[in-house]
Amino acid sequence: MFTLQTIFGLKGILNLITGAVLCFFIAVPSNAIEVRCQKDIMVDANEIVGHDLIAVGEEVEVRGEICGELITIARELNCQGIIEDDIIAIGHEIRIEGELGGNFRSIGEKIVVDAHIKGEITAFGKTVTLRESCLVEEDVLIGGNEIEIEGILKKNLKVRGSKINIRSKIAGDAILKADRIVLHPDTTIAGNLTYTSANRIELNDDVQIGGEIIWQKPTTGVWQKKLASFKGYKYRLIIRSIMILPILFIGFVLIIISPRQVYITMQSMHKFPGKSMLLGFVLFVCMPVCISIIFFTIVGIPLAMIVLMLYLIALYLSTFFAGMAIAAAIFGLRRKSGRGFLVLGMILGSAVVVLLSTVPIAGRFIGLVLLIFGLGGIVTSRWKTFNMAREKGLV
Repeated sequence: MFTLQTIFGLKGILNLITGAVLCFFIAVPSNAIEVRCQKDIMVDANEIVGHDLIAVGEEVEVRGEICGELITIARELNCQGIIEDDIIAIGHEIRIEGELGGNFRSIGEKIVVDAHIKGEITAFGKTVTLRESCLVEEDVLIGGNEIEIEGILKKNLKVRGSKINIRSKIAGDAILKADRIVLHPDTTIAGNLTYTSANRIELNDDVQIGGEIIWQKPTTGVWQKKLASFKGYKYRLIIRSIMILPILFIGFVLIIISPRQVYITMQSMHKFPGKSMLLGFVLFVCMPVCISIIFFTIVGIPLAMIVLMLYLIALYLSTFFAGMAIAAAIFGLRRKSGRGFLVLGMILGSAVVVLLSTVPIAGRFIGLVLLIFGLGGIVTSRWKTFNMAREKGLV
């Protein structure tokens, strides 16, 4: 069965989450954005979209040209046109052909790529296939159950899944982890082959490996058993510290790209703490119910999916902002808006979150309070930013 646990890879998860967070968090973009939300969305072969496009619907088909990014949530995406920048796609069935000038990042049930991609591929799905005519100029990171790799990869390949079949020419290294790995004839790997599997790969004479072949036996369950045996406060502290590292990474990216928005969020929580707490509680209780109701309305599944994604992103970042706000108040950083001060506040805030959420007995309750406080602060600040953008005529 396809689960995120079976395909977990830190780089891929961080890339994907970062892309989604940036879509949600940076509310005032530098380029124009067109939003299309309807059942069927079509970009005709003779149509040129001169800016970024966000498409939410049952079926999205692109045959023309998009002079920016394509961000889509749909049951089915069929892209045969030219995309000058990135594609971020979430859906049931995703097919990419044509030409892509940036990166391709996707989560889906079935993902098929048969395109010239000038950037990276980060894809997670039940089945992921790179076709024979696929050409990828940067690194490829894939996770899923059944994975087929064909075409030409000009840099490195990293795959984790249950079954991996490779008929490809790879100019860099290949790192593979699966129950079953098959390298078919005419496969070429110019660099090293590192694979993790219970059994050695049977290499055909037509398979060419330019570097070393490194076989690693799987160690699934060893670290889980060790962590399960840990007892006491110091071990909970270590585990919580490790768990917060991805949030630190995303926070660092947000501060580098959009320090003003991070500062506005923190200031909103300082200025309206009671409002942030009340709004966060209402959203925490009511949003799951609202999302369930949306699934049965006329707009249906696509809108529910995008609302759910934004809600989960806000939940994921809530304790990060709550910690920053508390640390800024404690250490006198409330009116410091420079990137350096924000990074310092982020580090101190993360320490505050770790210490408070691991307090014996009361730790879980404190963690819930921080989550609710941060959730309310994020929504309050985003609404404030949206109103500012609307007053300036940006949206």
